[in-house]
Amino acid sequence: MATPRIYKTEAVVLRQRKLGEAGKIITLYTPNYGKLDAVAKGVRRPKSRLGGHLEVLTHTAVMLAQGRNLDTVTQAQTVESFAPLRADLHRLSRALYAAELVDRFSPEGAESYHVFQLLLATLRRLSTARKVDTVLRYLEMRLLSLSGFQPQLGRCVN
Repeated sequence: MATPRIYKTEAVVLRQRKLGEAGKIITLYTPNYGKLDAVAKGVRRPKSRLGGHLEVLTHTAVMLAQGRNLDTVTQAQTVESFAPLRADLHRLSRALYAAELVDRFSPEGAESYHVFQLLLATLRRLSTARKVDTVLRYLEMRLLSLSGFQPQLGRCVN
């Protein structure tokens, strides 16, 4: 999908890496543009207005400006922070695993509204569910299916 020069989208932050003195490269998963990397300038400064909105596992509304190599985050607003995940180490580790699965299974720029919705639903379930490992098994099977690698479990394949 061709992107306009400045565009707004929802996203879940999958991961982030340091960039220079105060910036970060943020990996986002969006419903319309798929997985993309974007530069967030100055977010590591203590008084940054964007920093808290671009934490890993945050559902955020972002405005991006198209760049030569990487897009730049110009605005961000938290939609859902998934606070219960951050309060419990067990849930947090499972949520980070879910984000890593989506990151690894998704090619750059391949849009998938269904994967985005699956990731959001998984993070919401992980925040509240008693059996978090069951939630992860569902994510794994559904992600395999959406990626075209659904295992045949109904019958023998020889």
